[in-house]
Amino acid sequence: MRWPEAQPILPSGWSWATVRDIANTQLGKMLDSSRQTGKFTTPYLRNVNVRWHSFDLANMKSMDIRPDERGRFLARAGDVLVTEGGEIGRAAVWNSRNEVAIQKTIHRLRPLAMTSPQLLAFSFEHMAASGYLEPFATGVTIKHLTQENVRNVPVPVPPLAEQRRIVDALDTYGAVME
Repeated sequence: MRWPEAQPILPSGWSWATVRDIANTQLGKMLDSSRQTGKFTTPYLRNVNVRWHSFDLANMKSMDIRPDERGRFLARAGDVLVTEGGEIGRAAVWNSRNEVAIQKTIHRLRPLAMTSPQLLAFSFEHMAASGYLEPFATGVTIKHLTQENVRNVPVPVPPLAEQRRIVDALDTYGAVME
């Protein structure tokens, strides 16, 4: 996958990076009802549970997440959860201490130290709304973001202090708009 043709010029101190450069990524677990034992029952998030910047936790389902799978398929506070299909790129930051797994329709982006999870979620919202994610999607009728393609999505990365200022401004603007 190549980067979109016209990369905007960034302000001084900012840089371009791919998602793989700024976050560890993991696609959720495939649900296999024939392998459910009820022994390691864990609530999980599906595509429909992820909203823009929030989660709808009504009607959660559960699946077995074995002890050896927990590191791969559980979300922890600060993870950015991004939808893989349907409305590609829909993102929210998981800020709960409650244990929750992710189904294979969700990408878990675990930002590295110098990346704001909130800014990464806002970036996905902008990229989805502007059509920037379209070249990274596969499928004709229902679009999908594969694990490899989400890792290759380029994002602008400001210095950490600037990331915080942007998130504060966007949070303030969002609160005014509601």
